[in-house]
Amino acid sequence: MLARAAWLITLAAMLLQPQPLLAEAPSILIGLTAELQHPTSDAGQAIRAGIRAAIADINAAGGAIPGRLLELVERDDRGLPARSIDNFRELAAMPAMAGIFAGRSVSLGPELVKDADSLKTPLLIPWVGADNLPLGETPARFVFRLAITERDSLMLMFNDARKRGFKRIGLLLPSNAWGRRVAREAQLLSLSKSGDSLEVLESQWYEPSAPSLLPAYKAALERGAESLLLIANESDSRIILRELAASPEILRLPLYLHWTAMGGRSALVLPAEAKGLDLSVVHPVLPDARQSAAVLERIAKQLPERYAGIVPVTAAALQAYDLTRLLGMAIARSGTGDRVRIRSAMLDLGEHRGMLKHYRNPYALGRNNALTVADVALFRLRSDGALEFLRNTARR
Repeated sequence: MLARAAWLITLAAMLLQPQPLLAEAPSILIGLTAELQHPTSDAGQAIRAGIRAAIADINAAGGAIPGRLLELVERDDRGLPARSIDNFRELAAMPAMAGIFAGRSVSLGPELVKDADSLKTPLLIPWVGADNLPLGETPARFVFRLAITERDSLMLMFNDARKRGFKRIGLLLPSNAWGRRVAREAQLLSLSKSGDSLEVLESQWYEPSAPSLLPAYKAALERGAESLLLIANESDSRIILRELAASPEILRLPLYLHWTAMGGRSALVLPAEAKGLDLSVVHPVLPDARQSAAVLERIAKQLPERYAGIVPVTAAALQAYDLTRLLGMAIARSGTGDRVRIRSAMLDLGEHRGMLKHYRNPYALGRNNALTVADVALFRLRSDGALEFLRNTARR
């Protein structure tokens, strides 16, 4: 009897002991290497906020895989290509990593494409600066992008120039690999159209970060340019626009801007005297403005306080949001978070109604870009930095 009582006391004591909690399922990681602390570009911050907002939405619905939440692991590459490569390799070494997003530094060299394939890690590109990834020429089995291409952008700009009756368009380009590549692409597009009414003039070059772009601008004027295509980042674009605003005696040509001119919060908010400038830029079309506004509100909450609730580069943010949702679908289809299975699932995603378009198997049949020329359009840039829709001239 005493033995039985002692056994019951021991059992009761065991039951009263705190029991170890069941281990939580490990998170599935999503990586990001981007220019998060750049002096002029806010694209990295916009991309990060777009990814974070999408992750929050996916996790609120239970995660891509039930019981396993998504988690963002980020590294600042400060806009340096070499650092972005190191960051990618570091992130890819994490066993739970499902895929890695890259900011605009990925555009400065194709080495990340090779790393993605060799490390079997999806590389996700939502917004690029200088677009020089030869994805159509080299194997890029693990690269998935959702971004405007320079070929599509140039096509829209040239078509608009023709529609407006311009006979000669000048090119104002940086004297680096980016500028030389755009010059070749522009000439190829011009030559591909027999009997073209638009003449692409000899390129005029400027040194990146030079104190003035006016000499190259004036050289284009002297050669008879009636409009001008400006390939420049946010800081160089600001220089030439401010110079033109301060020089009313110089003829102001209609300017077609590269999308990287939109990479900063204040790069293209012009002084009052610049209101007469004729500026156009290619930007994604938002099919549902109300829905996009709601998502942008959620994205704004993911930004540092200094942005005061304003998303600085909306295209980068929304493209990152949509691409994260597509990645989440692929993770769910993989069932495990295995990168090779995720890559296979990306090729057969089915349908998804995103912020920028209704995606239908966007990466099937060898496609590596979910954004096409039909999804973007030309916008007029107002002096306050707002965009006014003009037209999609892809078929004109």
